[in-house]
Amino acid sequence: IGGWIAYYNSERPHSSLGDKTPDEAYIGPKRRKLAA
Repeated sequence: IGGWIAYYNSERPHSSLGDKTPDEAYIGPKRRKLAA
């Protein structure tokens, strides 16, 4: 179940949130690590 919850909150866009994931809506956009 934990894997599904992680997917639901961090990977799956929600139309009710403007096609953002819950993490993006409440925490902010994902930040990518830059290669050194």
